[in-house]
Amino acid sequence: MQNQMVPNQTDVFAKSSIAMNPTILSTAETRYTAEIVINEVPMNWLANAVDNAISDTSFREPTPVDIVAGDVHITSYRQAFIAAAEVAIGARVYQVSQLPTRFDKKNFEYIALLGPILGMYGVYHDSNEAYDIVPALPKTFKAKLESMGVIVNGAFTIPEWYQDVMYMFRRHHLMTGYGLPKDVSVPEPTCFKISLEGENVVGKPGATVREVLIASLVYSSKLTDLFGAYRTLYSGIGALRTTIESIGLKALHDLN
Repeated sequence: MQNQMVPNQTDVFAKSSIAMNPTILSTAETRYTAEIVINEVPMNWLANAVDNAISDTSFREPTPVDIVAGDVHITSYRQAFIAAAEVAIGARVYQVSQLPTRFDKKNFEYIALLGPILGMYGVYHDSNEAYDIVPALPKTFKAKLESMGVIVNGAFTIPEWYQDVMYMFRRHHLMTGYGLPKDVSVPEPTCFKISLEGENVVGKPGATVREVLIASLVYSSKLTDLFGAYRTLYSGIGALRTTIESIGLKALHDLN
């Protein structure tokens, strides 16, 4: 015979006399580090498009590029764009994570096209669950900046060659901006919930098209310990190529 619940039976587990005061587990992690990674293939698509746009809009053959950046020899606009992006992203990470810097953040010059990328990443603080997510540079990224004379004795500096790159792009009418974003924090952790898995942009639900496009170029390492498995597939990188190249080709026009 099937058991039936007795009508109006008292729920013995609903004891209103017990006072619950939930607190954060004392052993819970309070600081998470998210490495900010440049996705080389899409960044090359963007850099190549900017290089082509400069060549297409020049009334004469563009001046040959010959810039020595520490141990790196820059010989094309494509290489110059990528190097400038690496410096700008590195500067932003050092700014928000409060690592040693030796440059004026209010007057820091960067390619304006990179502004949305710089503004997307910052420190996220969750007051309800008492944890922070702090951007960091991968070891290989940091080593590259050291080889280019950008990070010196642990401090972030702006070498002369970087100023030469900015002047070169200004000459070709690629707009630059001044001053790193004032806010060093972000109100939502969405940027840390999008990452790369092979050739796919993956993450947690809720990301916008803008955030996915940015993450295809510069993404956060996964924080599965905090957010769980990244089960949402947003797009394959290849499907975004045309859009990324169009952004680069129009940069000289749209930013003027």
